Amino acid sequence: MEEKQIIISIIVPVYRVQSYISKFISSIIDKKNKQNFEVILIDDCGGDNSIEIAQTILKGSNISYKIVYHEKNKGLSAARNSGIEKASGDYLYFADSDDIIENNTLHNFMEIIRNHPEQKLFFFNASYTNIGEDNLQQWRGQGELDTIIHNQDFLKLLYNGQIGAYIWQFLFHRDLFNTLNFKEGSVWEDAIIMPQILNQISSVASFDHIFIYRYILREGSITQTIHPQLINVVSALNEVEDKLYPFKNENLYLDFVNFRTVLTMRLSRECFVRTNNFKQLMQIHKTWGKSIPETNLNALKILQKNKSAIFLKILKKYPSVLYFLYRLKLLK
Repeated sequence: MEEKQIIISIIVPVYRVQSYISKFISSIIDKKNKQNFEVILIDDCGGDNSIEIAQTILKGSNISYKIVYHEKNKGLSAARNSGIEKASGDYLYFADSDDIIENNTLHNFMEIIRNHPEQKLFFFNASYTNIGEDNLQQWRGQGELDTIIHNQDFLKLLYNGQIGAYIWQFLFHRDLFNTLNFKEGSVWEDAIIMPQILNQISSVASFDHIFIYRYILREGSITQTIHPQLINVVSALNEVEDKLYPFKNENLYLDFVNFRTVLTMRLSRECFVRTNNFKQLMQIHKTWGKSIPETNLNALKILQKNKSAIFLKILKKYPSVLYFLYRLKLLK
């Protein structure tokens, strides 16, 4: 039998998802998804039966798959980087092992790749729901975006919060990772890498009428707990800022500062919601405060983002004040 050509590699980090991974794998091998693709599972040492469950299902299908074993838990970024190294496809798609890929996703990918061979990055829509519920919500409205969007216009949408940086909205040509990888040692890797990827290309092909992914909200997922690598997010954003905007006066620099500040405010709020551990909270916030450049404060003043500027001032000088503001519900 002639070996099929692998066009798309689906890269899936696996960590403590034994209750959910069978549904995810089943969504990949649905009969509507018979295309030239492979699944790459990265075992990030979760200590449960997730990989065994996935492998049992995949063995009974005609899907090409690989399993990459880490010797120790390295985190989501390292798992994705391992998947990229082992990928055979010209295009890469990153998914979480506790969500669902929609039935026609891979068929749609193949059609769009054939129709747009010149494009390196494709952007799609998604839906979301709480675990155990069937009421799907659209991630964003349909028809809001042009089909082809200039990279600077797309970055502005990203920086101003009109679209999210979530990696599972995108299909990537593997060339975009020739000189880039996911930042290891930090969470929120999507927000860290997407500005860098967008800076490499001239345009994004957008298909916001095509729903490719179903994001499941559940307790215990990476985005629902305080991850120990959260403390490194601000320093990782500093690296991105220095790389993309070294002179602090480039086009979209002010927008980037707004983007990173809003992200930091969101992460701060989530920290205070999820734990009452004062020592842990202060360790995170003091580390962030010391790392944030003073130029960010000046940028926020120019933008007249007064609330964000006040937050940064408190974070840098009096982080303990934030604790009491949240406890008194003066910050929400």
